[in-house]
Amino acid sequence: MLVRFTHWGKQFWMFAGGYLSPKRSIKPLLFFLLIVAFTLVSVRISLVNSTWFNNTYTSLQEFNIPVFWQQMGLFGGIVASALLNLLVSYYIEQRFVIDWITWLNDELANKWMTNRAYYKTQYLSANLDNPDQRIQQDIQSYVKTTLSLSTGVIDAVTSIISYSILLWGLAGPMMVFGVNIPHMMVYLVFAYVILTTFIAFRLGRPLIALNFANERLNANYRYSLIRIKEYAESIAFYAGEKVEQNLLYRQFRAIIANMWDLVFRMLNSQAST
Repeated sequence: MLVRFTHWGKQFWMFAGGYLSPKRSIKPLLFFLLIVAFTLVSVRISLVNSTWFNNTYTSLQEFNIPVFWQQMGLFGGIVASALLNLLVSYYIEQRFVIDWITWLNDELANKWMTNRAYYKTQYLSANLDNPDQRIQQDIQSYVKTTLSLSTGVIDAVTSIISYSILLWGLAGPMMVFGVNIPHMMVYLVFAYVILTTFIAFRLGRPLIALNFANERLNANYRYSLIRIKEYAESIAFYAGEKVEQNLLYRQFRAIIANMWDLVFRMLNSQAST
């Protein structure tokens, strides 16, 4: 639904559809399903760990030594399971990321070099913004961020469901304006999560533009430095050091100004959430 009927969904599928399509290969989908499975296992281990903490501290309060040592043995199994899940899931995620980056890089580099697109784009009315950086850097950022967001959403949703079930059994009734509401703590948690998420979204949205500006400004600065190296002879012949230095100064100061904007926006966002 999101992929078909939203603008950003269509943009996402433009770069992901060819790689994830089973017509090309079933391997990426299998890797992604494995990543989802290990994410669910991680949530389950976290839930078991919470139960372990409760049982362990209960045994300490009751001076129940046999149960305490039983929990210590169980703790070893929890740690071993968590470590194994972490290592295997990390390897699978990196295999998935590297394979996707390789495919996407080949696709975009091929389009960039086909039919002299690299040359023709210089004469477009709207200039492309550092296409070299888009291919070299943004591909990695796109793939890693996509996987991180996907696993993060799965982890968050399953954690909310799992811990809500656990909290539902523990939360007692609470009086609110004279009305006795059962399991009130669960409702308060959901209200808090929704409120903080809304605030974080509203305050953090400008960070998108600032981060994009940061990438663009750094790319322009890097290009200017490379250009000095390429045209070193001409710059030296015409004594253009001062002009080039002034350009570098302005570009670098723009980077610093944007960095401070990011700092204050992050402070505002963190203070509010």
